[in-house]
Amino acid sequence: MIPFKSISFDEDSSTWGINLRRVLKKNGEVQDWANARSGVDPANPAQAGTITGLKNLKQSLGLDVLPFVTGTYTDDRTTGNDEFKTDGGLDLRYRINAKTTAYLSINTDFADVEADVRQFNFTRFNQSFPEKRDFFLEDAGMFHFPSDGLSPYYSRKIGLSESGEIVPIHFAAKITSNQKNYNYGLMDVLIDSPEGERNVFVGRVRKNLENGSTIGLLSTFGDPRSNEDGYSVGADYQFINGEFMGDKSLGTKVWALGTANEAQTDSGTKISYGAETIFKGRELTLVGAYSEVPENFNPLLGYVMRDDYRKYRFAASYVPRYQETEWLNVSIHDYDLEIFTDTGNTLSDITHTITPIEFILESGDNLGYEIAHKLDRPTETFSIFDTSLPAGEYDGFYHRFFFNSHSKRKVVSRLSYLYNDGFLAPGHRYEVALDYLPMKELMIGVGYSSTILNWDHAPKTELNVVSGTSRINFNLDLSINNLLQYDNFSKSLGINSRLQWEYKPGARFYFVVNQTYLEQRTGLTLQGLGTAVKLGGIFRF
Repeated sequence: MIPFKSISFDEDSSTWGINLRRVLKKNGEVQDWANARSGVDPANPAQAGTITGLKNLKQSLGLDVLPFVTGTYTDDRTTGNDEFKTDGGLDLRYRINAKTTAYLSINTDFADVEADVRQFNFTRFNQSFPEKRDFFLEDAGMFHFPSDGLSPYYSRKIGLSESGEIVPIHFAAKITSNQKNYNYGLMDVLIDSPEGERNVFVGRVRKNLENGSTIGLLSTFGDPRSNEDGYSVGADYQFINGEFMGDKSLGTKVWALGTANEAQTDSGTKISYGAETIFKGRELTLVGAYSEVPENFNPLLGYVMRDDYRKYRFAASYVPRYQETEWLNVSIHDYDLEIFTDTGNTLSDITHTITPIEFILESGDNLGYEIAHKLDRPTETFSIFDTSLPAGEYDGFYHRFFFNSHSKRKVVSRLSYLYNDGFLAPGHRYEVALDYLPMKELMIGVGYSSTILNWDHAPKTELNVVSGTSRINFNLDLSINNLLQYDNFSKSLGINSRLQWEYKPGARFYFVVNQTYLEQRTGLTLQGLGTAVKLGGIFRF
């Protein structure tokens, strides 16, 4: 049940746009209530159905007040220091009207956030992590910018120092609105640091045009990790025709982004830009894209996977359906070509990826085979793990076989084997993950991966990763989640345990325990222990 006081709506409107999705795990069937056809996103408001006859609905004041108190204890066994702290703060959510919401957070705390899954980078480019903090997740889509391989706004930078240490957030404010013709979002965050307080800002506005397209602007200011001044300004245009050639869709997006900051060695604003067109039919999807990012392009509040490139992409996917075959639902046949040059048009790398066959069975299981050829020409020495590789030309294939069982099963499996035939280094990777669901209240998962790379210029690298997860749902309001992760590269074991109890709608209690062990000659030794308790209340007006 969803209380009316917890959502925003127009009291005078008797008609709402709505869409519903039903998922039948027993046979993998997905049912959409409105516009259930290929190429249509059921979450797109423009494709929603309508519900009529709504009467006598009353909206509350729309103010949610969420005070909280926290207690944390840390014990660093490597230094012998331990510390206990108590703190508190306040979150506010105010629905100004049916389409506009303001958020305010004072002394923002993220002690309840679940731990990240460890990532291991087998490339020479940057990686990113998903956002998991509620304040930044709420209405996050309002700040999305449709760039490729970079983002002017990357919220994971906020609240972390350059070295990755957590820094306090004193104040955070956000307002978002979905109007008929305009959508906008504004956010300002005040961050503490050893060098003093820092302020960062992001603003986004989109105008809805009559033909179903949108035009938008985005701007950011400030650096969450230094006192340097910097800004980014971007513009984009997006168009989706959901009735192209009858039952097909055609989408186009064009974007440009400029950025400048005091840390740049060369003055002036650096500009990146790109465009993409996607055609979707019932069985055929075609993608064409181009983007360009200059050297040393660095939006201070954003993320860049790589710089100094021009990227050309073409992709095609053919997905025929087999209504006459009892055991087979669809087959997937993909081709993806990516060509990167530097901004001087010198070839950097090129990748052909082909999925000649992937079957999605009537049971919901899927299995397939993928082959890729990659040519890479790095101009500088680079590192993967602790191995330094020289500049030069790297050329080779990799082959990947995979199988994933449907989530309806009591034992859900994900299996893959990758054989690298010469690119960077000959080697292979095994990945196995099993989730056991004996009942809907309990899930136990284990995972293992092993990667071996036989370098030409360095000793062999062998990376083994073990993970374990468990989830116990005592009821809809009380759950315990555990995450265990070990790898032989860091030789460390991390355990994150998280209890969540929603003792009344919107009011939650958290108890979190983090443990870090280091593998030594005598075995695993506890290096650090951290516990956090957070009690939040809610008052709705």
